[in-house]
Formats: sequence, structure tokens, C-alpha cells
Amino acid sequence: MSDLSPLAKAAVMGTSARSFSSEALPGAVAGVLPPRPRKTRAQDAAETGDADDGTDVLLDAAAAYGAVHRATIPTIPSSAARDTGWPTSSRPLAPEALYSALEQILVSKPQQQLLATALGLVAECGWRLPAPLLVRVLNETAYRHEERDAVLGVVDERAAAVLRDHPVWGKRIEPLASLPSGDSGSASGDSRDDSVWRLGTTTQRLAYFRRLRAQDPAAARTLLVTSWKKEKAEAREGIVEALATGLSEADLPLLEMAITDRSGGVRQAAALVLLHLPGSGLVQRAEALAASHMKVTKRFLRTTRVDCRPIEVTDEVLRDEYGERGTGDPSRADVGPPSARRAAAGYPPALLEEVVGRVPIDRWPALIGLSAGRLLEAEVTFDGEPLDLRRALFTADRRGSGALIEACTADAFKRGDRDRFTGMRQYWPSPYSAEHSHRMVSFLRSALGSHRTEDIGYWATQETVKLPVSCHAAVLPEALALMEETSRSDSASSFVTDAVEGLRLRLRLEALRTHPA
Repeated sequence: MSDLSPLAKAAVMGTSARSFSSEALPGAVAGVLPPRPRKTRAQDAAETGDADDGTDVLLDAAAAYGAVHRATIPTIPSSAARDTGWPTSSRPLAPEALYSALEQILVSKPQQQLLATALGLVAECGWRLPAPLLVRVLNETAYRHEERDAVLGVVDERAAAVLRDHPVWGKRIEPLASLPSGDSGSASGDSRDDSVWRLGTTTQRLAYFRRLRAQDPAAARTLLVTSWKKEKAEAREGIVEALATGLSEADLPLLEMAITDRSGGVRQAAALVLLHLPGSGLVQRAEALAASHMKVTKRFLRTTRVDCRPIEVTDEVLRDEYGERGTGDPSRADVGPPSARRAAAGYPPALLEEVVGRVPIDRWPALIGLSAGRLLEAEVTFDGEPLDLRRALFTADRRGSGALIEACTADAFKRGDRDRFTGMRQYWPSPYSAEHSHRMVSFLRSALGSHRTEDIGYWATQETVKLPVSCHAAVLPEALALMEETSRSDSASSFVTDAVEGLRLRLRLEALRTHPA
């Protein structure tokens, strides 16, 4: 207790047990105490509870001591206080008008579907979020995998350095934090510094390769050729997946080599990328299989008939990484004479469907004399049983222009065929095109305008809920007007009200696209 100041001793022991006088205080503290009136001898004699200046003086002294102590803390230049070794951000702050919209999205569960849209806007415009708002976004999405890429898109180089040791985000932002100097989320950094490629972890090296591939596909291809044989399977698979960016015919030799890799993951990745190159051997072999296993019979005044037969599972088929459902046991040892058993172990039509799904839509007239649209209308059989090739054809169309999906959707809408129209929903790309958004608003106007629950249905409800995200920007005012009109009804459901709020938020976000940071 002897090391305590007189003020602290009096506070601990109490003024009744230990007398306290302001004379014992440091001059800087005593000088700021309020003046106290002089007391007469009679007043002094009448006071028995306090010694000398009493408890009031002690309280005044404590307040003064705190004020003086805070005022005399040595000041440190802001540059020194912030000298953490972290890089400075190369991105400007997002406009303040975005903050309130993002706050509203975070606190409203029905509107959280717009979070990826809002973060995509921030990344697209090259902005950064203020630290408190970024922390809220990170906390909200820590375990929501569907928005992870959108979140990483708004993490700049400074935030990546700060989050390096974060228990949840540390591993996820590792590639960003390890990239060469420059914006961690853009292609503006200097990828010529290959120290990360030579010395980094697998995750860091893949991040470097993806970035280089986006900047200079030819340089990335050269880098791959020199190191391919030394790469581990995980790295080879990631590298092949990265080739989908900036893909060209020049990548064919590398991908044709990868399709024969000893790792199944590498082979599958190579097959998926090769599907986007119509000139690849994989696509051409699929075309040959389709042409040789589909027989077209054109009938007078009757629907064209297409008879399909089973495809034998051979070494070549297995090399092209068709799915197990069509080929049976994935083991490569069971090839050759037992191939018939392999086909029997799988679902025979599945292999043909996958072959059809690999053929570019515009190649059908040259292969079987029918367009893809006519093939959809044909009577297709497999070993005498009906076979539906819609899924396979639409899967192939999604890799291309999507013209077949658009034509079938437009035709169903024009004919008023609700079942066929809604059946196309799984193939619609999102967000919708302007034309399809107009169709959807018209459809919802009809469905929601009905007071019968069976007319609205689950499908229309789901489309209404996701309309703020799926609707094309140019059609947002029309969609909002429809939903506002519908919400005025006394019987309007909560999902309609949520859609109105979501459309208003989306309009606010779209208005910021031309906003200067």
C-alpha cells in the first residue's frame, strides 16, 4: 500500500479512516481543483465525518486527476500508430449511398439474396468497403459458401493482409494475401514476379496461375509446359480448370495430354474444359458416336422417328471420362471382353444421353440430317422404348448461345402452354435476359392477379421471391410497378411485400453503377 499515491490511499481506506488534503496532490492536479470557500472555526468544529478538506475534495481531486492524466498522455503521430506493415489499399471507398442499402440487405433475411449482387457491384466498380461494414459482411457470410466468391471479390490487399490469421477467413484469403504487389482482386498487379509460383504453397501457386492466365494466356501456357511433369495431382487439376479462362485452340495439346493423366480428377477437369472446344478430339469422338448410334427415319405425314442403340463401353469411351451411370463400374481394369457386363451394370441410355449432351447444337444437321429443334420434336426410342433427349440437348445448348432454350421458352409462352413453360425453368440462365424478364413479369401479372391459390402456385411464388435478383436491370421499373400494384391488395402475401422491398433495393444498387467513387 505504501507505493500508492495519497489520492489512491484515501480512496481505498476512506476519508473517515485516513485524512486527506489537497495539499498532497501534484501541482498540475491541485491547480485545476475548484476553489473552496473558507470555513470558520465553528464550522470546522461542527464537522466530524471528514478530515481536512473532506470527501468532497477527494471526489473533486479524483475527477481532476483523471482529466489531467488523459490530457498529458503523450501524443503519437497517426502515421506511427498505424505503421502495421500492412499494404495500403489501391481501391477507393464505395460511395456512401451504398452503405445504407447494404445495411438493409444484411439485417433483412428476405433481402440477403441480394448480397452477392451488391458485393458484385463493389468488385465490378473497383471499390472497397469501410472496415466496419466489411467486418459485418465477413461475419454474416463466414459459413455461407454460396457467397464466398462474391465476398473475396471485395477483399482488397490491405484487408487480405489483416485477415491473414483470421480463424475462418485466413485460409480463404491466403491466395489474395500472397499475390504480388497490386490489387489482390484485380488483374492490375504485376504477375511477372514469379516468386510465388516458385516458392509458394499449392493454393498460392494456383492463385498466381489463375491471375496470370487472366492477364496473359500465352504466358500462363508457357509456364504450364515447363512445370507440368513436376506438379502434384491437386495442382494439375487446378491448373487445367484455370485453362477455361482465355481458352483457345492453342490449349488443345495440353488438354489432350491432360485427358490421359494418371489422376482421375485431372482427367475429369480436362474433359469439362475440352467440351468448350468444338475442334477437340473429345467432341469429335462424341459426334461420331452419336452419328453411328442414331438412325433417322422420316415418315410422310407422321413425326420423324429416331432409333437409338446402346453404345459399347470401350477403352476410348472410358478415356473420355463419361459418367459412371452410363459406363457402370469406374474401374479401368474392367475393359475389353467384360465391357458388355460394364454396360449392363450402368443405365444404358445414360451413356447415349451424355454423348448427345456433348455434341454442339449446330452440328446435328451434318450428323443425322435433323436440326436440334427437329430432334426435340421427333419420336426418339432406345431399344424400342421412348427416350427423352431434352435434358441432353439443353445441356449442350447452355455451353453455347442458349438459342435453343430461348426458342423453346418463347414458343411455350406464346402458345400459353404453362406446363411446358414452367418445365423450361431449370434451363434458364440467371440473371434473366431483358426479353425473358418481360415474359416473366407478364406471367406473374397473370398468376398473381388471380385470387385463387391454385393459380398462383409454388412455382409462381418462388419466381416472385427471386425476382429482385433474376430480373434484368432494364425491366426493374416494370417489375416494381407490378409488385407495388399487387401489394396494395388486402390479401397480398408477405412474399409480395418482400419482393417490392427487394426490387427497390436492386434499383438503388443499379443507380450506383455510374456513381463516381
